[in-house]
This record gives sequence, C-alpha cells and structure tokens, in this order.
Amino acid sequence: MTNTQIDKLIDELSEQLNDKNSEVREEAAYKLGKFKEDKARNALEDRLSKEDDVEVRLTAINSLGEFSSSQEAARALISRLISELNNNLRAAIVKQFANFDFKEVYKALLACLINENEDIFVKKEALLSARDLLLKYPLVEVVTETAPFNKISPLNNLVNKLVKKGWQIGEEIYEKLQPPENFQGLLEPCTFTSDSVQETTKRVNKSIKLGIHSISLLISLKYVSDEKFQVSIKVKPYVGETYLPTDLEIHLISSNGEKVNSKQVREQNEYIKLKKFSITSGNTFYIKVSLDNIQVTETVEI
Repeated sequence: MTNTQIDKLIDELSEQLNDKNSEVREEAAYKLGKFKEDKARNALEDRLSKEDDVEVRLTAINSLGEFSSSQEAARALISRLISELNNNLRAAIVKQFANFDFKEVYKALLACLINENEDIFVKKEALLSARDLLLKYPLVEVVTETAPFNKISPLNNLVNKLVKKGWQIGEEIYEKLQPPENFQGLLEPCTFTSDSVQETTKRVNKSIKLGIHSISLLISLKYVSDEKFQVSIKVKPYVGETYLPTDLEIHLISSNGEKVNSKQVREQNEYIKLKKFSITSGNTFYIKVSLDNIQVTETVEI
C-alpha cells in the first residue's frame, strides 16, 4: 500500500469515527490503531475526548496504546484517566500505560496507587504496568511530583512506609492488592433496575478458564426504556495475551435452549463479538463458550 493510499484510508476511517452508529465508530477506532501515523493518532485522541459510548472508548484506549513511542498518545490517555469514571475503562487505560516509557506515565500510575479512593483492581493493573518503571526512575522523586494530578489523596501511612524502601514498593503493594482466590475478573453486580440504570450502561467483565487457556467475557447492558435493555457480548484475550485461542466458539442461547447466535475464532483474532440484541427485564439468556472438549455456560438474568 502506497503512502497516498494509507493517507486516504486514514482519512476515511477518521470520518467513520463520527458516524452515528457506535459499531462503525468502534471498528474505525480499532483499525486506526494499526497505523503508526500522527494523523491516525490525532483522530483517536479527538474521538476519545468526546466519545460517550463505553465500547468505543475502550477500543480507542486500546488503539492509542499501540502508539507506544508517542508522548502525545500517553498524555491523551493520562487526560482520559483523570476524567474517566468507569473503573473498567480506568483499568484498561493503566494497562495500556505498560506500553509507554515516559516519566509522566509513571507519575500517573503512582497516582493511582496512592489514591485512597481508587478502585483496587485499577490499582492492581497500575502496579503491573509500573513494575518495570519502578526500576528506572527514583521513586521518591516521582512521589513528590504527583501533586498536579487530580483525585490524588495525601500519601497514607502505607505508602509513606514503602517509599523509604525505594523500588520495593512494587512487591509489597502487589501482595496487598492480590484479589481473593475466588475472584473471577473485574466483576460488577448484575442487578438492574430502571431507577439505577436509566440512560446508563452496566458492564460485567468475567474471566473464564478453558483448560490451559483463559479468556475475558465482557457483557454490556444498556438501559433503553420501559425495562428494555440492549445487550452487547464480546470475548477478548485474558490479560497478557494478544490473541484468542484458535477454534474458540461462543454461542448465545435463549431461555428455551435455542441457539440464537454463534461465532468462532479464526487465526489471530484479537476479539470476537456477537450481534447486539434487545431484552426485557425479568428474562434470562445463556452464553456458552467452548474450546476443544471443554465447555463453560454462563447464565445471565436481567
């Protein structure tokens, strides 16, 4: 593909980022992450700053993480981290920080760790991303520079103690942030009422183990009206993996056992998703994932 063709394709994808259809915007954001051009990065940064749809924001975040040598991309993610209220997306942002080698990214990660009000699983992702940077930059020097970041509480007794031990803060905080043994992913309650979810989207991110493989199952339920929800189902690689295992299958099954929709992973799929559908409160559906001879079925009650 010539430079002219690449430039034209980026322009087309950038235009699609403004499409009314969120799925079109999400696909465009995903594809733009494959280009290492400033024009593609600028389009993603602009979309992320004003995007309302959770899925599109998540895809834009992951795509910006591909621009690991760009300080502008890092700053765009830091800016989004400060304003983002969705903990699943905050965790996605700090996970992408692992791709960057800038001191200000380290400051943002440390800010997450010392923020008493930060979600514990966001902290865990922040720690994993900061692990290598802990060895590169003087910890005490960075701690003293975190004040400009919003939502940062004063250093608590734990961090004051760990600071004196230099980079060992990593191992000690890591031990304190380990999830319980029965932890199944970044779970949020699957209880929905019209009062609590009106004009909002609730998300469940659950890890599923299939033999030697693990995957992440993401279920989004968006309140529409009159006890009606729009459901989005996506399967992604587990933390640390790039692609889904080949031949993985996902099936949507109705309450009466009918197979409604299915997808199978081909080579090097970074994610697969089922077609969105609507459902009313009080109904149940099932999601079955299978690989080789292993099957796991999740029950979702609305």
